[in-house]
Amino acid sequence: MYRLEEAVDSQIRKYRKQLKMTVVEITKKANMSAGMLSKIERGVTAPSLNTMQNLASALNVPITSFFRMYEQQRNCSYVKAGQGLDIERRGTRAGHHYELLGHNVQDELNIEPYLITLNDKSEAYPLFEHPGLEFIYMLEGIMEYRHWNDAY
Repeated sequence: MYRLEEAVDSQIRKYRKQLKMTVVEITKKANMSAGMLSKIERGVTAPSLNTMQNLASALNVPITSFFRMYEQQRNCSYVKAGQGLDIERRGTRAGHHYELLGHNVQDELNIEPYLITLNDKSEAYPLFEHPGLEFIYMLEGIMEYRHWNDAY
């Protein structure tokens, strides 16, 4: 894994080269000196947050893209049975128990699998809306699940 400074420096240089822009062209857009950008790209100095924001704007990338090489990539999540993280959600008031089984955010896909336990004392939760996808895998029991005009 890269050190944070190395990751930021290399990403700035990578984006500049992808755009086929010179140091001088970028620094004019970022309102900074060519010498400063050269020092940043070589790892001699670390850019301030303001400088990073100006560079991100000049390179037309989100500032978070400078940290991508530093981020730890996780392609899977492993949680042993009964060891998920207890979470309080809106349905908790209705007696529903939520256990977070993992969390992964990559590209446009945000995945948050939960084990939701309902017991005889659980109340119906007639309206629950959220953006995104829904995946239900029922382990046991009987339940009616409504989605739009369909009942399952």
